[in-house]
Amino acid sequence: MKDSNNLLSVGAEQSDEKVIAGSTDDDFEAPVRLVGRNCNASVSSLFEAAVFMQEYRSSRRPLAQESVIRRLEQARTPEQRREAKIVFRGWAAFEGLLIDSKISYSV
Repeated sequence: MKDSNNLLSVGAEQSDEKVIAGSTDDDFEAPVRLVGRNCNASVSSLFEAAVFMQEYRSSRRPLAQESVIRRLEQARTPEQRREAKIVFRGWAAFEGLLIDSKISYSV
């Protein structure tokens, strides 16, 4: 049985990309690919986004990061989940972590 709080490294010989195991209830339409210094991840759900952000230590605005984490963790309604996804993508874009230079707000 998988521990949903652990990061799983997949294909470590081929890539440093981490795949985060967790809830699939709040999936993004397409995984959000994040690449930066000391970072190469694919985030597919609100749970994964929160875990990624909690472990990301290079944020230029730590207070904003904490606020986004709270929104991800506390999102309950469909509208709150949709907004949390948008805010997460905005944070990732601000941090320069999104692979695609175009910001897509589709969730």
